[in-house]
Amino acid sequence: MKRRTGTRGEGVRSRLQRAGALAALLGVGGSGSALLLGEPAVAAPLDVVLAADAVLAAPVPTDAVPTDAAPPAVRTLDELLAAFRKSPGLSARFEEHKYIALLEAPLKSSGALYFLPEDKLARHVERPKRSVILLAGKRLRIADETGTRDLDLAKMPALAALVQSFSQVLRGDRAALDEHYRVEFRPATPPAPAKGEGRTGSWRLRLTPKNAPLSEMVSSIELTGSGPTIATLTVSEPNGDRSVTHFSDVDTERRFSEAERKRLFSLPR
Repeated sequence: MKRRTGTRGEGVRSRLQRAGALAALLGVGGSGSALLLGEPAVAAPLDVVLAADAVLAAPVPTDAVPTDAAPPAVRTLDELLAAFRKSPGLSARFEEHKYIALLEAPLKSSGALYFLPEDKLARHVERPKRSVILLAGKRLRIADETGTRDLDLAKMPALAALVQSFSQVLRGDRAALDEHYRVEFRPATPPAPAKGEGRTGSWRLRLTPKNAPLSEMVSSIELTGSGPTIATLTVSEPNGDRSVTHFSDVDTERRFSEAERKRLFSLPR
């Protein structure tokens, strides 16, 4: 991959290092996340928790049957968060593009995402390299081709706020979001559907950090969706870099068996 020439002082390596933390959970970040984990945690942007290169990704179980019924329109933020709180669990496929100014083409990654309301989020990256990233409360665990890492987010409050934001949205935890972000919500508008498109409009949820050092890691987190189904996640950084994640095969009524919980929410041995 070619580098662009320019006078910006930040090199490609440092950009990649910063791109590894919250993405692991939020679906942002690319193959540079493995580099990032060796750096000070405060340097990691929203794409560090769910997008690292990983070892042994698990495919989406075939027993998850999506529904064709259109989700109900969401008119208020309270309605959206209430819908998230009713979900017994979530599974989805994701494809993420990480745009870095010094690179001519985006870094791409794809895989599967799993969520349990008891504050457990797992991101299994399948391409370009396998990795597994798990968030359970304030514990972040990562496994990839270089080994495993275990981070105590209780010792890194700013990074914890960043990493946990996606999980807080899925839990419908308004108080936790309000603590660190300005929350803006735009309700779905009546659709003018084209052939093959959904029958409801898309809502938009934007999280803007209130204070540093969180605001130095990420400038905004924006999600779109229909009903309780998230369609996209965009994480923008102060330096202009951004990560865009598209979700598909989203099942917001996912119920995991005990065997699936052990397999999907643990690191490969």
